[in-house]
Amino acid sequence: MPSVSDQLASQLADPAFDSAELVSPDQLTDAERQQIPSWWLEAAVLDSAEAMEIAAAQWNLVLPGKFANSLELFRARSAGLHLARLGSDNSAVVLVYALHSGSVDVDVYPFVCWYADPPTEQLVSRLIDAERLPEDVRLFYTRLHDSFQLAGFGSTGFIQSNETFALDGDPDDFEYETDGVRRPDPTSLVSLLLSARGNLCIELKTGSDDDHATGWLAYDSTLEDVGPLWNAFDDRIVEFCSPFD
Repeated sequence: MPSVSDQLASQLADPAFDSAELVSPDQLTDAERQQIPSWWLEAAVLDSAEAMEIAAAQWNLVLPGKFANSLELFRARSAGLHLARLGSDNSAVVLVYALHSGSVDVDVYPFVCWYADPPTEQLVSRLIDAERLPEDVRLFYTRLHDSFQLAGFGSTGFIQSNETFALDGDPDDFEYETDGVRRPDPTSLVSLLLSARGNLCIELKTGSDDDHATGWLAYDSTLEDVGPLWNAFDDRIVEFCSPFD
């Protein structure tokens, strides 16, 4: 029977990385310790329930109440927080959120694994004016994680801040599904949470309150108004936590 560490490493590596290694805080170099938040080190040595409480507290400190359903699920299915190096060519340390999958095929897929980069010190992007991202989105990247991705599903999850991109085309190229009358310019919509089921986008700041910002789901040539942005983010993470059910 493989150990929990071996099972987690196997799921993290497949299929995107050629290898994955879980590491303990005392295996980190001094440089690695300086690159990650102190709460990662604290959580990585705690049992699964205590570790996830540390993470939930951090998420609620940065973005109070924004991920209520996700954090409730994280707590209920926690298999702990772990430090890992992904890929033989990548020495960067990531934080792994391990959840019991609840899959009917639990021997094959015992966990749902999310992995996250440390927050970025400076929000910059090659492709968009990052200063125009809503403040709460900026806080996600600069205070919480500079990416939050689901292992085993390609680029599913929050894209790295320096890879954020706006849609291409003009309004006539898209079919809009919305109860309102607004048809935002696609070039002002920035993809933040990616998946094969469509990308969740936010409109570059127009002076609106973050709490009332609208999320848009881009799928092929369709743009769907999915309501409040943070509710959509929260719902999407919960949905992706049960990919094997």
